[in-house]
Amino acid sequence: MENANVHLSAEEQELVQNANVILTKNAVIEKVKTLLVKVSERLQQCFNENHPLNFGRPLLPPRITRGEQYRGLPWVAVDYPRIFKQQGVSAIRHIFWWGHHFSCTWHCSGIYHEQALPAVVQHFEQLAAQRWLVFTGADEWTHELTNAHREVAQMSKQEFERVLKQHNFFKLCKYLPLSQWNETDAFYDTCFEEIINIPV
Repeated sequence: MENANVHLSAEEQELVQNANVILTKNAVIEKVKTLLVKVSERLQQCFNENHPLNFGRPLLPPRITRGEQYRGLPWVAVDYPRIFKQQGVSAIRHIFWWGHHFSCTWHCSGIYHEQALPAVVQHFEQLAAQRWLVFTGADEWTHELTNAHREVAQMSKQEFERVLKQHNFFKLCKYLPLSQWNETDAFYDTCFEEIINIPV
């Protein structure tokens, strides 16, 4: 019996004959990787000039990863500084997600969540002024901007603290539209400096 699911629509037929679609996509991903390598080099230099306690010593080098299927779309990420252990996670993750955005997230869980929480709460006013978002959902591996993200500036300090304590992790996030590609360097530099200056 003929399977209609393998038949191509007119749009799919046009795409499958156009090699430039994939070649252009590959070229964009390579540019993103180059961009994030340069970001990671600047982050290392910036981090070496500061000594926050929550990432420990010795520092692991930046880790760049990529994939094709986050919600069906390509992505590239750099984690630095980064700790991924059974006891918890503390990582600043910079992500490019095709069709959506650039993002910067401080992901903190387990023992690192416990260590960082008092200083983050004390830093409430600065985080609000700097327009950070806090993730209020239950899935700590969600990376897209959703209605579970709340502006810190729209919360009271008490509510902010409650959100940080409701799970064994917190995520502070910022997002940059892909249409603002040329602002990526400044976006990542600013995000990074704001996070590592929290006196944990």
